[in-house]
Amino acid sequence: MPMNPTLRSTKCGALAGLQSDSLLASSWYRSTPKQLKRTSQQRWSVIFVLIVLVTVCHWATPMTAAWMHAIHILLRKLFIVPILLGAIWLGFRGAIVSASVVSVVYAPYIKVAWSGQFGENLNQLGEIVTFWIVGLLAGWLATRERHALKRAADASRDALRALVAALDAREHQTEQHSHRVADMSLRIGAKLGLDVHELAVLHEGALLHDVGKIGVPDHVLLKPGPLTDDERRVMQRHAEMGYAILSAARHLRGVADLVHAHHERFDGAGYPRGLAGETIPLGARIFAVADVFDAVTSDRPYRSAMHFQDARNLVVEGSGSHFDPKVVAAFLAVVDNAKTGRLGDGGADPDGSDNRRRKPQSPLSSEVTP
Repeated sequence: MPMNPTLRSTKCGALAGLQSDSLLASSWYRSTPKQLKRTSQQRWSVIFVLIVLVTVCHWATPMTAAWMHAIHILLRKLFIVPILLGAIWLGFRGAIVSASVVSVVYAPYIKVAWSGQFGENLNQLGEIVTFWIVGLLAGWLATRERHALKRAADASRDALRALVAALDAREHQTEQHSHRVADMSLRIGAKLGLDVHELAVLHEGALLHDVGKIGVPDHVLLKPGPLTDDERRVMQRHAEMGYAILSAARHLRGVADLVHAHHERFDGAGYPRGLAGETIPLGARIFAVADVFDAVTSDRPYRSAMHFQDARNLVVEGSGSHFDPKVVAAFLAVVDNAKTGRLGDGGADPDGSDNRRRKPQSPLSSEVTP
């Protein structure tokens, strides 16, 4: 049953605050411009400190003994290290700037060490040439590798988007359910202080949580009414099927763990393994809240969408049983402190459609998220 226009407007109005942040939720786990700038500054600092250290050691080493000459040769070669780091960390520009700085600090030494021996003088000039060859070659290779990795990452993300789109197209009534749950999960995860890697896994896991439904027959997946016990058991296998699909890819092992546990309950009454408390991966505990909230605020063939405040109360009622209490607290902080519009102010729907909303189901029914 498609969501009617009035009900769609209500939901969009109620959830507007969650879409108002300056950063898209789907990109929260990536580095922001401020973070990138800070990281770049830290890397430049390391490069310049290395250049200064090698320069000081080079000048502090006497040239009186023959064996000292070998030390000077080694120190000259160490100037290549910051040039390589500049290439690896900062690309072609980093390599060129590093090679330029090394050349400037090394030039005075050439003047001091200049002698009447043609071979030695040529060797000194050759060091400058070496710095630039290393810089140009390393910078070019590093930039090329970066572009290749970016294309591979983009291709991987595009494949995930295509898979999610295929799932949403098959289960028509979900209407971008996977994307909305992923966005909400990211916001809760950020509130709980998850790091960049954990947020990335959470985002991908939320997007792919229903991938196992590929193996669920249409007569069960698309049934317009309540499921029978046998049909429910078939539906519940989608968590294990999703885990089997994703765990085959090494880089998706963390995502697979979230998918495997996304229907576990905090009190141990969930499936497929009956995990309880903190034995459930944190990402799955976060996802459980976002999934139920989006499910009950969406129209489905077997029930109408809930009023926002009722859905919020439903999540609160499930704290400690269905949901992790600390995740519920983070969820409430996210929805109640949205920048645009107060979510959870207890007011009426923007279009006055409260009478079309169902009251909370208590306790949480497994029908909400089969």
